[in-house]
Amino acid sequence: MILRLATRPRPAARARGRILAGAIRTLDPDLEIQLVDLPAHPDESFERLPEHDTGPTAEMRAALLRGDVEILVHAARDLPDDTPAGVRLAAIPRREDPRECLVSHGGLEFRELESGARIAVDSPARAWTVRAHRADLEVVRVEGPLMDRLARVERGELDGVIVAYAPMLRMGLRGRVGEILKLDAGLPAAGQAAAAVEIHAGEQDLQRLLNGIDDSAARWCVLAEREFQRAARAAGSPDAAAYGVVRDMEVRLRGRMEVEGRVVEGTEARPAQRLEGMGAALAGRLAG
Repeated sequence: MILRLATRPRPAARARGRILAGAIRTLDPDLEIQLVDLPAHPDESFERLPEHDTGPTAEMRAALLRGDVEILVHAARDLPDDTPAGVRLAAIPRREDPRECLVSHGGLEFRELESGARIAVDSPARAWTVRAHRADLEVVRVEGPLMDRLARVERGELDGVIVAYAPMLRMGLRGRVGEILKLDAGLPAAGQAAAAVEIHAGEQDLQRLLNGIDDSAARWCVLAEREFQRAARAAGSPDAAAYGVVRDMEVRLRGRMEVEGRVVEGTEARPAQRLEGMGAALAGRLAG
């Protein structure tokens, strides 16, 4: 049996696809999995799309519904809020390391940077992280592919950049990381370091197979984090950061958002069986 597994055409996404293809093969040694890039020929406009934009995801889902591929692998943080008819979230595998990290020119930590050093971020939440560490640094908004941002640091155009730690590990770039940030200070984006696996809603046999890579704890946390993110944005926050953990069948969610120019954060805990509304409740409480 041949399964076509599609990822976005970027190095970190391809690496994630290879890892998950290997995990799926362990469930059935007779499977052959072919990796496919979607969109097949991205242009610069695609590369510049913000992470929450539905463009690339919509094209991938269209290919799934046409039958061009059987499995889509996304970064959970990239998924739009709505899932179209005919598409099913089949699995959220075990999460990678969710922490943020600083990649700096010369491998420096935050405390070693000179005052006024230019640190690149691609979201308001990452700007909050920089200011929480060092208020005297210059925050620069820089978007685009991860490797392009890293190259600008390497060339000395930027003193550093805040990125997710998981893709650095996935691509063998741990040696370029200057500092791994603690979760309380560098709270990640909702769903960071988690993969989302989608299939056609009618594929019952494939769903049963992929149940073997689904991780309940990761699914509970990612869904709660994304609900908080949606509610925070609906409340007027330009961005949100959230991270959940499971302890003794209880999900403990920590969230951060901006309210009237102030960055506020808090926590919420609920049994795993009663998660619906948890993220929205935390956002509502923080919004006041």
